[in-house]
Amino acid sequence: MSSLAPTRAAHEPALRKVIVIGSSADGVLALRHIVSALPYGLPAAVLIVSHIGKESRLPSVLAQQCELPVMHPFDAETLRPGRIYVAPPQHHMRVGRGVILVTRDSQQRPRPSVNELFISAAHAYGRDVIGVVLTGYLHDGAAGLQAIKDAGGIAVIQDPRDARVPDMPLAAAARTDIDYSCAVADIGPLLVNLVCDAPDASTQQQSEGEDHG
Repeated sequence: MSSLAPTRAAHEPALRKVIVIGSSADGVLALRHIVSALPYGLPAAVLIVSHIGKESRLPSVLAQQCELPVMHPFDAETLRPGRIYVAPPQHHMRVGRGVILVTRDSQQRPRPSVNELFISAAHAYGRDVIGVVLTGYLHDGAAGLQAIKDAGGIAVIQDPRDARVPDMPLAAAARTDIDYSCAVADIGPLLVNLVCDAPDASTQQQSEGEDHG
């Protein structure tokens, strides 16, 4: 039985959760709050889609607030815990089992798309996904958060009363049974607790496979 995580170095933590985060207008400030609470060696991979222009300094901005390495991934890069991956400008970022896929689809808008990331994570990792929808206009992320919830994952939104632009969290809440609605200052600590309380995802999958064998 294959595991959820790729083969890892001895010092690398086991993958417990995949955290996917979507934001738009006023999202940088919210993201800085969240990543500042994430400790080095967090046993989760964090993937972020933020609606940005043709250029992005978001990895360097977040890295100033965070103990984890932050980067734009390349296509087919191995997904690893303890890292933050930010979708490159004008590219979709999706996740498969142990891999990040970066593409420039011409038809799907917005680009990058929160829904594309969330739906791919739900398909690849099921109940080991935590989806987070932050401040932003319109409704990107609502369908994706529903897919995560339907797959058994955890749905989190920024409390619309706390969001400068509440459209995206409101749209997600209208479509999905939300597990946690929090002020942005509380989301980072919540994610740490959810990850650290979770079992090793690869061990859990292997155990489930034996139970059904």
